[in-house]
Amino acid sequence: MNVKNLILLTCLLCVFLANAQKIRYGFSIGLNRMSYQFPYSLIDNTSDDVITARGNGLMLGALARITLNNKWQLKPEIDGVNITLGGLRTYMIHVPIMVRYRLNEQFQLFGGPSLNYLTYSYAPERFKLNADFGVAFQFDDYFDVACKYSYGPMGQATLSGAFISLEFAY
Repeated sequence: MNVKNLILLTCLLCVFLANAQKIRYGFSIGLNRMSYQFPYSLIDNTSDDVITARGNGLMLGALARITLNNKWQLKPEIDGVNITLGGLRTYMIHVPIMVRYRLNEQFQLFGGPSLNYLTYSYAPERFKLNADFGVAFQFDDYFDVACKYSYGPMGQATLSGAFISLEFAY
């Protein structure tokens, strides 16, 4: 992401925040199923085989729910994700910025970009920009359950995952 795009994104975020009616802060906890796929040639130039590592993990994060109007919300998060990929335990920092649309009092659709950083030092590509989308069921103003899919075919590697989380905002 170049500097011009970052400045534009920051300005747009400031406009949304200035018009926000209500901001709630909270946390999320959940489970994930991740897949990291990359060509073996990124490690050793002798083979074109593709390596796929899959694993389950836990996530814990902080979030903000910024109500823009009665149908739209902006929800930035920062999540720490613990994953075991192919017998290797690693951690990922997952930073999604979701736009949520309220279908009715309980159901919401959401989507947006996420920046992911794999802390595993031997990963050929540690930063990934993914597209996230999902659905949420809101029990009340403070508690909801969200199911999300994240996909990122950036460069030669692919990082994807499914998340289910409980979210509390106050």
